Amino acid sequence: MGLPRRLYRRARPSIATIAQQTLDTRIVTRTRLFDNPPDDYTVYSFGTDERYEFERPRHVGDLPAVIESKVGECTVPAPFVVEIEDTTIIGPSALVAADGRIILESALGGYERLIDASVRALLAGQLPFETRFQRPEDWYEGPLFPLVGPWTTDYYHWLTDYLVQVFALEAYREQTGTDPTVLIPANPPGWLQDSLSLAGVDPDQTREWPGNRVHCSRLVVGALRRHTFSTSDGYIHSPAAMARLGDRIRDVVLDDGYDTDAVTCSSRIYVSRADAQDRRIRNEDALMSMLNDYGFERIVPGEHTFEEQVRQFSDAEIVLGPHGAGLTNAIFATETTLVELFGSYQNACFFTLANGLGHGYVSVMCNSQGNDIVADVSGIESLLQDF
Repeated sequence: MGLPRRLYRRARPSIATIAQQTLDTRIVTRTRLFDNPPDDYTVYSFGTDERYEFERPRHVGDLPAVIESKVGECTVPAPFVVEIEDTTIIGPSALVAADGRIILESALGGYERLIDASVRALLAGQLPFETRFQRPEDWYEGPLFPLVGPWTTDYYHWLTDYLVQVFALEAYREQTGTDPTVLIPANPPGWLQDSLSLAGVDPDQTREWPGNRVHCSRLVVGALRRHTFSTSDGYIHSPAAMARLGDRIRDVVLDDGYDTDAVTCSSRIYVSRADAQDRRIRNEDALMSMLNDYGFERIVPGEHTFEEQVRQFSDAEIVLGPHGAGLTNAIFATETTLVELFGSYQNACFFTLANGLGHGYVSVMCNSQGNDIVADVSGIESLLQDF
């Protein structure tokens, strides 16, 4: 990570706080969307509140403080979808503005992500707000349903923040009889396109976002399916929504007679980050030497298609690996235990997801080597003797 980026990340929380204080009346938050929407906003509710009791998990070594902070009761609010008239969509992250106000849900609901999206817009030559000095370059009649924003092509966030919005899309369709065009990232990776199709979105229904500035007569936005705003210690995404999404995709893959000979399947999976830039297991050879004795298969998710990953994880009884997007595939397992390895970076998102899905969960604290991890091989082996 270069010096300018490190300085930006360090300054971003302060910038976000200033933005929240100074732009309060120019921001439409999730609470306002639901409780007191502006004129020309139509809200459609669906589903109910979700309530969870997250129990303190089993752990090897110290339990990360970010997980400890999530232990206890949690409510994920009922979802809704909102239709907004006469909007402007701005920049690569598709910020949504209407009548001079920014819709915060279009920036993943948080002011830090709003700052990120604004910077990306500025770097692309777009002012991150409605202004008479920059007119829309194109017009969409709508209705348009955007699945574009910060971290859209990050595997974890695509599944938990964006693809899960298929249920909001379907709720809107059921309540209005209208089928919106789905806006997706430009040049989407193959796994993203495959996941959309498997989740029930027809490719002919999609349109790639050019990343410029357009006007849309009717825009449809699904509320984020999670408990918290953007945080540094982990999201609590809706376990019910993720379970529904995982079940739907797994059932389609398995029911369609997917070629089981194309991939090998094991009930015990080690998720490697060998192709990542950080949180790699430095002593992976030693770890795998031990894991092989316990029947584990090593998988590098990025080396497989989306369908192959669904198939591989569908029958997993144990999923073990360092914190990373590949662990999201646990949503495709019917019943599993997630064993998550931590180094210097800790995040509670997979703890709350596994707990909410009814999966087992174990945290393993390991030593760090820079941004990578040195696995506690003996501690993991002692743990596995109980399975």
